[in-house]
Amino acid sequence: EVLSSIHSRSCSGDRLVLRFEPFILHLEASNAAWGQRVLAAARAAGFRESGLTLGSGGRRVMVAIRCSLRLEVPVADGGCVLVSDPYLRYLVALANHKFRDNSRRIARLEAE
Repeated sequence: EVLSSIHSRSCSGDRLVLRFEPFILHLEASNAAWGQRVLAAARAAGFRESGLTLGSGGRRVMVAIRCSLRLEVPVADGGCVLVSDPYLRYLVALANHKFRDNSRRIARLEAE
C-alpha cells in the first residue's frame, strides 16, 4: 500500500518523505519531587532523551518525555522515485519496527 502510494504520488513533482515520529509528552508537575519521579519512570521505560526544567524560580516544573526513534527519509522528488522498491519495503519495515518499539515504551511508561 505504501509503495503504490509513493509511486502514484511521485508524479506530482513534490518531495515525498517517509517519516516516523515517536511519542513526545510535555507535562507540568506539581513540584520538583514529582517531576523527578515522572522523569525516572520515563527513563526506566526507555525514553532516555527526557529531561526536567525548572522555571519561574522553581515554581514551574516541566518534564519533557521523548526518545530518538525518529526516521525521516526522502523517497521521491522532482517527479521520480529516488530509491528502489526493495529499499522502500525495508524502510516501511523499519518504520513499523520503530512504531512497535515506541508502543512498547509507552506501555512501560504507563506501567511505571
